[in-house]
Amino acid sequence: MYRGGIVESRHFGSVAVVDQNGKPVYWAGNPEMVSFFRSASKPFQVLALIEEAGIERYGFTPEEVAIMAGSHSGQPEHIEVIDSIMRKVEMSESDLQCGVQTPLYFTLLNKTPEPGQKFDQRHHNCSGKHSGMIALAKLLGEDISGYLNPKSKTQRRIMEGVAEACKISVSKMVLGTDGCSAPNPAVPLYYMAWGFARLASAEKLKGSFGNAIQTVLEAMTEHPWMVSGEKRLDYTLTQTFSGKVVAKAGAEAVECFGLTDRGWGVAIKIDDGSSRGMAPVVFSVLEQLGYKFDKKGLAEYLSVPVKNYRQTVVGKIEAAVKLEIGRV
Repeated sequence: MYRGGIVESRHFGSVAVVDQNGKPVYWAGNPEMVSFFRSASKPFQVLALIEEAGIERYGFTPEEVAIMAGSHSGQPEHIEVIDSIMRKVEMSESDLQCGVQTPLYFTLLNKTPEPGQKFDQRHHNCSGKHSGMIALAKLLGEDISGYLNPKSKTQRRIMEGVAEACKISVSKMVLGTDGCSAPNPAVPLYYMAWGFARLASAEKLKGSFGNAIQTVLEAMTEHPWMVSGEKRLDYTLTQTFSGKVVAKAGAEAVECFGLTDRGWGVAIKIDDGSSRGMAPVVFSVLEQLGYKFDKKGLAEYLSVPVKNYRQTVVGKIEAAVKLEIGRV
């Protein structure tokens, strides 16, 4: 971060770029560092529901699959889709165990909720994922009150889907508890990237897993607004690159995306958990990989302005990442 032309702060991190066969293509920092997947794992956490014929059982639409694989901003259109999922699953808002969160779009659009305005668990960015988990629990015949129990059939089946996507054994994934109270796996950055490479090349995969991950890819690329929302990096990436980039952010400065025209996956983790420099890093990585984009139109993503409390621009955040050729 620059202030007055002087570097005031530095954020260190790592990047892994992997092809669909698991071959490292490029890297920076430590591509083998272990980190929690956080919400970047959502496209893979929904795979079990799809493989267990959840779409056929409940009649889920691509929009509903996209919001289960995403972290929505809690805008009215998002809540309508969440309500539709809950009606189909025959569940209520009180069945969710993600907690209550002020919708993300207030912060992103620099808005303040109206006095007395109330929110419920549907507005939490993870309510789509949780609704999908409850749907799976019902399919598996489990008591939905325990759908977050790491030892439940529901969560074990979900982690099998994540492991299959990322080509890592379940036994090598360390589970922690996410901000929404759901179990979340920690894996090396390399495997996160491999998972997104497989997502990006889903059409080449076969069997029930191939069909499931292809369904997720199509849902995310066709309905990117349901994956995130207005002014979100994931949405901007999908729109900027016309579906060639399928992206999913995670808390504590995790960003993963697949490159559908190459079948590559990219995983980025900033060590200190600050995501304020993530956008410049992502676009720097894409530029180094040869992707072209409108730099003028994306100026605030490439060089993030730093403002003081009077909203005066006093500095900027820029990327300094340099990719190296892949290594085994």
